[in-house]
Amino acid sequence: MFDTHWKTAWALQIKEFRIENQVAELKAASLLRGKRKNASVFKDSYLSRDNCIVNKDLFDKLRTEIRVRHYSIRTEHVYEQWVRRFLQFHKVKATDTFSGNDVKAYLDYLATKREVAASTQNQALNALVFLFKHVLEQDLGIIGDFKRSKRPKRLPVVLTWEEVNLLLDSLSGIFELMAGLLYGSGLRLMECVRLRVKDVDFAQSQIIVRDGKGKKDRITMLPEKYHIPLKDHLTQVKELHEKDLEDGLGEAYIWSSLSRKYPGAGCEKPG
Repeated sequence: MFDTHWKTAWALQIKEFRIENQVAELKAASLLRGKRKNASVFKDSYLSRDNCIVNKDLFDKLRTEIRVRHYSIRTEHVYEQWVRRFLQFHKVKATDTFSGNDVKAYLDYLATKREVAASTQNQALNALVFLFKHVLEQDLGIIGDFKRSKRPKRLPVVLTWEEVNLLLDSLSGIFELMAGLLYGSGLRLMECVRLRVKDVDFAQSQIIVRDGKGKKDRITMLPEKYHIPLKDHLTQVKELHEKDLEDGLGEAYIWSSLSRKYPGAGCEKPG
């Protein structure tokens, strides 16, 4: 009886998996068609990294200048994306011909044609200012008045305690724990993802956030409600980490300067 039930359940699971794969393939195809459609509409859209290959030295220097200043990896990716879009917009291979007028033209385009948000336009401006100042080492000059995206004035959406509890109760497992820490400890998403064991202090009910926004450390509270779930999670992660180490995997991230000084530190078993 159990064998027959198991085979039936397994066959149904395989069927559902195949259906999910077919749906995912259809969505991916639809998304690709949408990207190609947008690429024909927007002058700064790109489907390849051709301009990145052509201007390889430029992008190598861009990454170097960003990393020397210890900017986050997300800032690096965003700046690289805006520089690629800027090059695609102007269809220019020689970067020494750029001027402030080229930046103004692109910012006007973002506001009038792309209709991006004000924060997105400011992000593009910051990336291009960085490009001219630290990479091209050119004087950007006076950009002049460009068309600015309108910043909408909206009222914030604030959940009541009952709504927050309903939201957290609807989650389970690791997602419930992460959402609880985001809400109860005031952690940003990537601060929660990158949280290390050494920075959790159960005795004083606090969490030390290392290398947060602006490269600043801070101390925040650890809700008592999540002491036990977090301890259980750490136990599971430790077992998984030890299993990975036995299989020759499981290397933990450490800063590059420490990895050079202690080459095997990332693979050491926890005490």
